[in-house]
Amino acid sequence: MKEQSVSSRRTMLEWGLKKLEGQRIVLPKHKEDYPDRDRLAKRFEEFGRAG
Repeated sequence: MKEQSVSSRRTMLEWGLKKLEGQRIVLPKHKEDYPDRDRLAKRFEEFGRAG
């Protein structure tokens, strides 16, 4: 992954999280609509390694 791409993604993530400050996060009503925990864990691990 290109360094510029990682930096850009981190910047966008940070911006997005800051925009959520003070807002309530609403979970999906149905469990089948929840994100897959294993896939989330893998993406989080990849994100941490990229930084």
